[in-house]
Amino acid sequence: MLLKLELFSILFNHLFMLVGILIFGWSVTELMLFYWIEPLVSMLMKGYFKVYIPLRIQQNKALRRYLWRWLGLLFIVIILQIIALYGIIQYNAQCTKPMVWSWDWLILLLFLPIMYAMPIYAQKQQGFMPILENMPIQTKILLSPIQMISTYIILAISLIGLFLTKIIWVWLIFMIIGKMTIELLLFRNIKRKIKA
Repeated sequence: MLLKLELFSILFNHLFMLVGILIFGWSVTELMLFYWIEPLVSMLMKGYFKVYIPLRIQQNKALRRYLWRWLGLLFIVIILQIIALYGIIQYNAQCTKPMVWSWDWLILLLFLPIMYAMPIYAQKQQGFMPILENMPIQTKILLSPIQMISTYIILAISLIGLFLTKIIWVWLIFMIIGKMTIELLLFRNIKRKIKA
C-alpha cells in the first residue's frame, strides 16, 4: 500500500507541473527553475546523510571517506547550476512570455525543500537518528546520482531545443515526461532492492 502511495506521489508531482502550466499559467522558465532547484536540495540532503550524521555520531572513518567526494560533487553541482541558471535566464530574456514572479509559484518553490525534509523531521520527532535506509522512496530517488545527472541532461536538451526551435509545447512535454520516466525507473529499481 505504501509503495502505491509513493508511486502515486511521483506521478502527481509531474502532473502538478502540467497543471501549473495549464491552469496557473506558469512559463517554461518557471518549470525549468523547479527542475533546477532539485539538485541543490539533493546536495543538501546528501550532505546531511553522508557528512552531518557521521560527524554527529562520530564516525570519523565514514566521514573522511565521504567528505571529499561530497565537496567535489558539490563543486561540480555549483558549476552546473550556474551554467543551467545562465541558460534559463538567457532563454527567459528571449521569451515572448517571460517569467513573472508570482506568489503561488514562489511559495511552491520554497515548499519543495521543506517537503523533502519532512521525513527527516518525523524520524527525529520519534527519537530516531534519521538514516537514508528509513527514508521514503521519493527521497532515495532525489538522492540518486542518476536523478541529478538526468536533471541536468534534460535541462540542457530542453534549453538547446527551445533556443533552436521555439516549439515550446514539445520541450515542456519532453521535460515533464523525461523527468517522470527517470523517476519511475528509479522507483522500480529501488522497489526491487527493498523486496530483495
